[in-house]
Amino acid sequence: MNLYGELAARFSPQVVRYLREAGELAARSGRHCYIVGGLVRDLLLGWENADIDLVVSGGGISFAEEIAAQWGGRVVVFGDFDTAKVLLPDGWSIDVAGARREYYPRPGALPQVAAADLREDLWRRDFTINALALSLGPEDLGRVIDPFGGLEDLRRGLIRVLHDQSFRDDPTRLFRAVRFGVRYGFQLEDRTCRLMSLAVEGGLIRSVSPQRLGAEIRKILAEEQVLPMLRMLTDFGLLQAIHRALGEMDWALLRGLPAALGVFDPPSHGFAYIAGILFHQPLEAAMEAAERLALSGAEERKLRDLLVNWRFALWCLNWPNLRPSTIYHVLSALPEEGLALLWAYSGAPPIRERLIAYHERLAKVQLSIDGNDLAALGYRPGPSFGKALRMVLQARLDGEVSTRQEELSLAGRLMGQMEREDA
Repeated sequence: MNLYGELAARFSPQVVRYLREAGELAARSGRHCYIVGGLVRDLLLGWENADIDLVVSGGGISFAEEIAAQWGGRVVVFGDFDTAKVLLPDGWSIDVAGARREYYPRPGALPQVAAADLREDLWRRDFTINALALSLGPEDLGRVIDPFGGLEDLRRGLIRVLHDQSFRDDPTRLFRAVRFGVRYGFQLEDRTCRLMSLAVEGGLIRSVSPQRLGAEIRKILAEEQVLPMLRMLTDFGLLQAIHRALGEMDWALLRGLPAALGVFDPPSHGFAYIAGILFHQPLEAAMEAAERLALSGAEERKLRDLLVNWRFALWCLNWPNLRPSTIYHVLSALPEEGLALLWAYSGAPPIRERLIAYHERLAKVQLSIDGNDLAALGYRPGPSFGKALRMVLQARLDGEVSTRQEELSLAGRLMGQMEREDA
């Protein structure tokens, strides 16, 4: 099978020229260069994929430096694994690695590597559908190399590991099996399913660092089919294996979340899903789970604010005749993702209307005065400035003041009153 036509149709003539030249450059020194992994798979499936990974016999870093010099690019080196990224002048980047075998000293550890041939390099990969290569050699440009039956598994729609130690070597492959299976609508092959269950029962997830677990979960949460992936992760016990709090989900809330994200579009959809998974959990358990997923400090603070405040916010939003300033005060204590979660959790029209009013109007209200204006009125800076400005903002939200002059006048009266009270 030859995929050169599909490659030429997918990429610009400039990128195709880069790839042909990489193959020619390798051949001139007796080496072989291949495209490997996901791009070959997706060319065969007709899926979009612009990530180019090259494997070359011989040193990967030295070859990356050669092609970068030829194309006027620069190289970022990852020395421990003989890999590098070539950054090209037109904005493209190409990952380059030397063909290698891997040895995992213990489950979940990063591998130790040694130079090898292409077959051994493909054998170290996760699934047969990712153990495909496309030759860039001048004599067989575009030829597909399939030593382990990946083409047949693509045809049959199967996710199949290459060997029985695959999940022991790298337990994050458990999450990738789910991600690829749901993304492509493939079945997990029977032996692969058994090996996954044994890996979970054997506690292999505990050997994986929080950083790597968090990275795999974020990849899943960035996919279109998030909910089916979460369901499969739960069915296999993978989320529970990370932390017990991740396995007890409010599925009705999560089913409503995609629509809510379309309404509010918060900064991080991935964080919104993580917060949704932990929505009903006790604070201590939720924060333990957050640590196990390597959430950033800012994300941990947002999660804490959400879990501490959302029930009170929901209770307040149920009350009739709320002043705009009250809505503002209640919802400003939540992260932006919390608005989407409350909207998904409660279908009550008044609550949703208030959430939208806050998002579209109230959250954007700003004063036209600040502490400098209060100092210009002759008042001494101090905590009373913040208190006065908050009270003016409340009045602005409630429509009691609307112009800069009205804000200044009210602020002056409030400052005078506070000074008299302190006297």
